Amino acid sequence: MVRRTPSWSGLASFAVALRSAGGVDGLAAALRAGEIPVLGRVQKEALLLDARTLLPGDDEIVERAFAAALVGGGA
Repeated sequence: MVRRTPSWSGLASFAVALRSAGGVDGLAAALRAGEIPVLGRVQKEALLLDARTLLPGDDEIVERAFAAALVGGGA
């Protein structure tokens, strides 16, 4: 799910909202602990990954981090 999120800095942005029946705290922790940390925020039982800070090519880094977090049992 992609959701338009309000920004504290006044800049509009978009985020991907990830949900899990078991909660998202483990996934958030696994993404933060990766070789290249991926930071999100937990809001209303969803992990939001904000696209505002991504540069061209970062999507591949996030994809690898997400795959590693899932294999490592973060979900």
